[in-house]
Amino acid sequence: MAIAQLSDGHVFGALAVIRGVQAILVTAVVILARAAWRPSRSALPAIVAVGLLDMAGNSFYLLGVQAGALAVAAILSSLYPVTTVILATLLLGERVTRHHAVGIGLALAAIACIGAGSA
Repeated sequence: MAIAQLSDGHVFGALAVIRGVQAILVTAVVILARAAWRPSRSALPAIVAVGLLDMAGNSFYLLGVQAGALAVAAILSSLYPVTTVILATLLLGERVTRHHAVGIGLALAAIACIGAGSA
């Protein structure tokens, strides 16, 4: 992974590299597809919120990788589907099935075990 080549303690340098590459790729897709690129004004608050949350998630992941064990950071970051299910329930009124509830419970138990083991 290219991010592993960056020196420790430079979280924002890694994020700048990630965002720079993403900007180049999005620009290339817009130019090649000749697609409209201006979002509506009503979508701007949601776009900004998603961008800020994405940057926060990437920042915390990189800080976790640099501060602790990569295995712990990777396992915890792989639990993002749990967040998706919880947000879908809270914001969209989706119904949590029994299987989802068991999965969420097991994921929370796994987080507690990881936290207890790394302390």
